[in-house]
Amino acid sequence: ALAAWPAEMKLLACLERERARPVMEAVPATGPCAVLIGPEGGFTAEEMQWLGGLPFVVAVDLGPSILRSETAACAALSAIMLARAAKI
Repeated sequence: ALAAWPAEMKLLACLERERARPVMEAVPATGPCAVLIGPEGGFTAEEMQWLGGLPFVVAVDLGPSILRSETAACAALSAIMLARAAKI
């Protein structure tokens, strides 16, 4: 799926072990974006390095809490909606 990813769509990758920007700061004000949540236990070092090399991927952090995959998705989408509302 990422091989055919449209370059204009930012992919906010929740990389909890990676240096990342807070998700609220990384959300584009307009245009499409998507969220990538890792598996239980997180991404491998190889996966994080590969993702970091993709030009459309923005590493984001959801905060200090360790979240389950399904909870992380809800938290990320809520942060995106809040950030977009604040930028209007």
